[in-house]
Amino acid sequence: MNRIPFAPVDLWTDASYRQRRRRATYGVVMLGDGWREELNGRLRNIESPNAAEMMAIIVGLQTLVTPAYVRVYTDNGYVECGMRTYLYAARWDFCNGSLWKQIRALCRTHRIVCFKVQGHSGIPLNERAHTLAAQAWGL
Repeated sequence: MNRIPFAPVDLWTDASYRQRRRRATYGVVMLGDGWREELNGRLRNIESPNAAEMMAIIVGLQTLVTPAYVRVYTDNGYVECGMRTYLYAARWDFCNGSLWKQIRALCRTHRIVCFKVQGHSGIPLNERAHTLAAQAWGL
């Protein structure tokens, strides 16, 4: 069987959340071999900042048109930890279970690893994702 090599893609995400209205925005910066794409948008009926960050990852992964080796960079510890544990859970009755199912389904297409970065510490691509999320409030 011939295997198609997975192209490497870096996916930087950030989200902004407003609890009172249960609304959020996201920012995504994707880098591949010779290309860059930036995405942002608004989300409604979001339960938590963690869910908003997860939606940023889902939007980014859904944008990819070919299978990829995706390195996700997030400043959200819950998401980084969950990418190592919740994706492989036998039960889905925990917080954000439906979102973890969506990410797990995307893992069938892509190979995904997740890295935690320090938020608001001057990392250029993390700061850009944050700026995109902030700008989405004006959309």
